[in-house]
Amino acid sequence: MDKVFWYGALTSGTLNVAGNVNITKCECNNPYTTATLLNFTGTAAQTLTMTASYPNLPRMAINKAGGSLTWSGDFAVNSIQHTAGTVIVPANHTVTIKSNNAWGGDVSMSPGTIPFQNLTFASTGNIITTGSWSIAKDLTISHSTFSAQFTGGTFRVSGNMNINSLEGPGDTAVLLEGSANQTLTTASANARPGGTWTINKPAGTVTLASNLSLGNAGQDLMITAGTLNMAGYNLSVNDNITNSGTLRRGTSPTCGTVSSATYTGTAAICP
Repeated sequence: MDKVFWYGALTSGTLNVAGNVNITKCECNNPYTTATLLNFTGTAAQTLTMTASYPNLPRMAINKAGGSLTWSGDFAVNSIQHTAGTVIVPANHTVTIKSNNAWGGDVSMSPGTIPFQNLTFASTGNIITTGSWSIAKDLTISHSTFSAQFTGGTFRVSGNMNINSLEGPGDTAVLLEGSANQTLTTASANARPGGTWTINKPAGTVTLASNLSLGNAGQDLMITAGTLNMAGYNLSVNDNITNSGTLRRGTSPTCGTVSSATYTGTAAICP
């Protein structure tokens, strides 16, 4: 396939592609779970080049017995399934998940080993994940209405995490990792991913830019390694906080409060 020229919606069927895909005009992000599947196959090296004024894709699957798939240009997509094959993602690249699945039901995704750079969720329903989302830079969650939530899997984030809107907690876990400093921002009225949150950093600090409430039933926070700096904001965890690293409440006299059902490990400090 050389180019797609499309202003409508790709509503059904499968496009099996063994070569390159160049999209110059495409408003083809159909909201339904029956949207066309763009399936990358074969053993040759492939490229997906997005230069569209409306860079929206339907469903995407990657199942390559050999070779690699290189992405060029930011895009939005209904869903992603990665089974096999190397995906090369350029620096500062952004993928936006735009499943309008309140109309078409829950959407199941398997991100596999895709090394996402920036990842944004802007959907209106539930995302069911098998495996982990590996995000080298920023994760942004801007879900809309209809009780949008995440179920299954883990967000592995090495950059900043911004939760602008999320209606339900679900049970997806969060792992903040990597050696760079990270900022965590959550809108006060919204839910957070409802699984266990873990901070496991060989270096660097996670700093709160807002209060953090992990309020799902049985939800835990584990600081395995590294530092969580509350920066004067409040931290509330429904179940247990386990701290084997450093938990700074802020800098005296501006220190936030810590509340949880139980707390084990190194005490929080307010130096």
